[in-house]
Amino acid sequence: MSSIAISYGENGPVFCGLNSDGSHLATCYGSNTAIIYGIPGHFPLAGLTAGDGFVCGLLLDSSQPYCWGSSAYIQMGVPQPITKGAQYQEISAGDYHLCGLRKPLTGRRRNVSLVDCWGYNMTASHAIDGQIHSISAGSGFNCGLFAQNGSVYCWGDETSSHAISLVPKDMRFKIIAAGGYHVCGIVAGDSSRVYCWGRSLVLEEEISVAYSSYSSQGNVDLPPRDPMTSIVGGKFHACGIKSADQKAICWGFVVKHSTPAPSKTKILQIAAGNYFMCGILAEKSLLPVCWGLGFPTSLPVAVSPGLCKSVPCAPGTYEFSQDNAPCSSSNSRVCMPCSSGCPAEMYQTAECTSKSDRKCGYNCSSCFSTECFSNCSANSNANINGTRNRRFWSLQLPVIVAEIVFAVFLVIVVSTTAAMARTFTYEELERATSGFKEESQVGKGSFSCVFKGVLKNGTVVAVKRAIMSSDKQKNSKEFRTELDLLSRLNHAHLLNLLGYCEEGGERLLVYEFMAHGSLHQHLHGKNKALKERLDWVRRVTIAVQAARGIEYLHGYACPPVIHRDIKSSNILIDEEHNARVADFGLSLLGPVDSGSPLAELPAGTLGYLDPEYYRLHYLTTKSD
Repeated sequence: MSSIAISYGENGPVFCGLNSDGSHLATCYGSNTAIIYGIPGHFPLAGLTAGDGFVCGLLLDSSQPYCWGSSAYIQMGVPQPITKGAQYQEISAGDYHLCGLRKPLTGRRRNVSLVDCWGYNMTASHAIDGQIHSISAGSGFNCGLFAQNGSVYCWGDETSSHAISLVPKDMRFKIIAAGGYHVCGIVAGDSSRVYCWGRSLVLEEEISVAYSSYSSQGNVDLPPRDPMTSIVGGKFHACGIKSADQKAICWGFVVKHSTPAPSKTKILQIAAGNYFMCGILAEKSLLPVCWGLGFPTSLPVAVSPGLCKSVPCAPGTYEFSQDNAPCSSSNSRVCMPCSSGCPAEMYQTAECTSKSDRKCGYNCSSCFSTECFSNCSANSNANINGTRNRRFWSLQLPVIVAEIVFAVFLVIVVSTTAAMARTFTYEELERATSGFKEESQVGKGSFSCVFKGVLKNGTVVAVKRAIMSSDKQKNSKEFRTELDLLSRLNHAHLLNLLGYCEEGGERLLVYEFMAHGSLHQHLHGKNKALKERLDWVRRVTIAVQAARGIEYLHGYACPPVIHRDIKSSNILIDEEHNARVADFGLSLLGPVDSGSPLAELPAGTLGYLDPEYYRLHYLTTKSD
């Protein structure tokens, strides 16, 4: 639990943070509208945590979790079932579940810790012997840190992680952070070094074997030896803040083309998404910053640097101070961990106290860096700053101009392609298909039926009509996905969208009619004549044409498109026996780097699903 949290998933990334004005209200920025518009604007929160498609906060008044966004596994609002009157001191979210550590018990059960969990294969209450100080949720498992001796206890499903069986029994930790398939901790003692275990980070060899097919997409960095003040865990990697200079450092499986962690700025707080991290800059502005792959591009102006506590700051921490207090109560304060040691060329000038961090000064007799010289010489400082400004604008001005030109070009292109899809009335399409009679039906799927129709001008079309169901939201989402994608795609071997209709509860898409049906009908249908026509030359031709359509989706569409449901029934044959890839209802926009991974729940047709995507929830264009 932190003052900031990051959600991720198929609806896009979101950054949430507690406001820096002391109101304890949360602000969220990003692309998942369910989170943006579902934020509890009037509920003060003590802290935040987030998972795949949802964010949860600990209510300041009742000390109970409150979630918003969209998740098939966790009830939004106060998760249920919940024990009446239960109060929690900390909450932590995994991909598809949430756990809460109850406030310490009294009396005979004071040495028992209660942890309640909700979500995918996790809804249960756990009574654990010993006083747990903090909890951290991974992907399908959870870990707790005992207050008395700093040992770690993990429970849940370790099929993909081995995080439970690999817990170091003889080691003691100050802090732990669970990632997707691993756990990292800051070892107790003066060293404050990092130790990790689990599938993703403990064995470099295991990663190399498990992800050999993705070897061209990233690299594996081993945990650093630097003393650390805090750590967080991502899907296959982790990041921390170094104690000496408060700069962020990351290790584990880093996806190729990821934005590196900021190397020249101090960070106060960090939070983890799946393949990206966000932190708070250690400046008066308290601006958030993100790095990695697939992070939100819009961020709030300022957020709280930490959680407010009503108790005095413990030894080894100091009270964060700023002009605008981040806590609403005068008796509350944000406690930050003390830094230890000083960076190269510097020496300690003041120790860490309860009111301020330790201070370092430059040793001007042994400078070898620009920063040292600029701080030791006023003239040098002025000259270097002037040079930096000139260099910055000389480098950035062409980039800014190019971005403006590209944005204008993109608006023109999107407007043009969107205009290609014509709007039909329901009456037109009803007349074209003879009232959607059963005789006109040429295909049926799980969520829609396809009818053959003839427009007023004689054009033969296929009309895809959504099946009325209770899950209107899902139907609407698939309709929007297919409409949005097909209106921006244009290729000889993709099914062309002619138009659409959206009136009342009806949602219809109008396509070119494919005279020879689907490849599935040719291969597995009862019509022997169709099979006989499908000689080996034609089979290879169809395979090549379908591959060209998929290649266009992955390599030439911008951003790339991952189809997620490639199968013979979704490859249609036109009048000239050319193949067309169809049905984009489950498709996703991929990252700009088409080889980069997404963390998504499996979707598609069993038997056609990529086994690695089904098992690891690790989606790339190669999954198609």
